[in-house]
Amino acid sequence: MPTDVSRREWFWVTAVAAAIVAASAAPFAAGYLAQTEEWVFTGMLPTVRPDNYTYLAKMWQGYWGSWQYQVPFTTEPHQGAYLVTFYLALGHLARWSGLNFLFLFHAARVVFGLIMLLLIYRFVALFTPAAHTRRLAFLLATTASGLGWLTESIAPTRPGAISPMDFWLLDGYIYLSLLAVPHFCAAISLLLVIFIGLLRRPDGPTAVDGGLAILAGLGLALIHPYMLLVADLLPLLYVGVEMAHARTQRAQRGAGEWRIIWVVLLMGLTQTPVVLYQLWVYRQPVFAEWAAQNLTLSPPPMIFLAGYGALLALAAIGLVRPDRFLKTGPVWRPRLSFAWLWLLLVAVLIYSPTHLQRRFLEGVQIPLGLLAGVGLSVIRGRDGPAGRL
Repeated sequence: MPTDVSRREWFWVTAVAAAIVAASAAPFAAGYLAQTEEWVFTGMLPTVRPDNYTYLAKMWQGYWGSWQYQVPFTTEPHQGAYLVTFYLALGHLARWSGLNFLFLFHAARVVFGLIMLLLIYRFVALFTPAAHTRRLAFLLATTASGLGWLTESIAPTRPGAISPMDFWLLDGYIYLSLLAVPHFCAAISLLLVIFIGLLRRPDGPTAVDGGLAILAGLGLALIHPYMLLVADLLPLLYVGVEMAHARTQRAQRGAGEWRIIWVVLLMGLTQTPVVLYQLWVYRQPVFAEWAAQNLTLSPPPMIFLAGYGALLALAAIGLVRPDRFLKTGPVWRPRLSFAWLWLLLVAVLIYSPTHLQRRFLEGVQIPLGLLAGVGLSVIRGRDGPAGRL
């Protein structure tokens, strides 16, 4: 399958991704440089410091040789479980290598962050033939923020009210995920490996693509199992829409959609034992209490509109395009309906009856940035930003 991502593009995106990762290190470098004999920088950002200390506690258990996690914040005796293996593995690596915990934590953040950024560009390139539009979409997907700075300047948040999400909602923005924790970057990377493997060929995934998607799905089940709802449901929704579209157009469809369906079914089959095991673990008393305090409910819709409003407006502009923006180039491309379905699925999940509502925002800035890049290209009047709607 040919690709139209040139070496020059990869050079550009690698340089920009490295610059973004370097910028994410600036607050930590400033903290270390500002410390004194009386004031010591802990190596964590103040906004996420409590959570990050729990990750270090998990690394300690790996350092002591365990692959089973025990909740260290209780005096209740309990058996360990195969959970949070990402940080247990970092702890094992610390023991084997002799490296400092904080160094490994941030090294993982940098490595997985860089991988995530490169995969975001590859995902965007599936849909957009024009390099300038890809770059716009990539920058919007990775560095754009909300209007919190504006709303706080005009009407500061009252005590007890919800402040703008772009100041605190790590799940909702790619840069905040990169800035905060490595396992977010790893989970988003695995999600993109699945989608790229399923979509990059017009005749569906090959055996290699399918195998990588299955392995990525297993990895995602170990890090963020709730994101399997997006990883598995979204491709099936897309295939259903594609088949319905072909039927209305009386067009003949190839085997590609059925190959996607079979791969997703195999993904679900291999993920099931992991998910069932985790459900069983969280029914045990100590782990049940531990999970019960993990409430991540979604704020009111207006908070999301303020946080994503500018990107949503640009994305809406991309829906109404001149014919010249329908050019797809020599390489087959999936339809932009995949990105819209991603947004719609997340819109449902973030208000679903679970205690993990806003967790489903993970990675959603990617399709939003893609569609906003298309809209911005329409405004600029440049040719060929995306494939078919």
